[in-house]
Amino acid sequence: AAQPAAAPAACAQPVVLGAMAPPTAIAGLAGKWVGREEETARLVGLLGAPGVMVPPILVTGHAATGKTLVVRGVLKELGLKHAYINAVETATPRQLFEEVLNQLYDHRPSAT
Repeated sequence: AAQPAAAPAACAQPVVLGAMAPPTAIAGLAGKWVGREEETARLVGLLGAPGVMVPPILVTGHAATGKTLVVRGVLKELGLKHAYINAVETATPRQLFEEVLNQLYDHRPSAT
């Protein structure tokens, strides 16, 4: 199963799973992805309280196991603004920066 990975240990804070998320959000996510309850709870716990800056979260695992589905679903359910980046497609810092801004501000680059 895919496991969300937090930022390096130097930046990591102790996480109490789901402690900061609204109980209704956790309840709504509980049965949404069968077999992914533990991963969903870990991700909600990593996201922390509303309005608090969240460190980058890297989710790794085998292809076609539902990582994208679960992460995007949790972020949408919690109503969190986010940028979902495919590391393979953003090889340079400039591409990464542009992709984050494009997603956060819902910008579609023109084909010029």
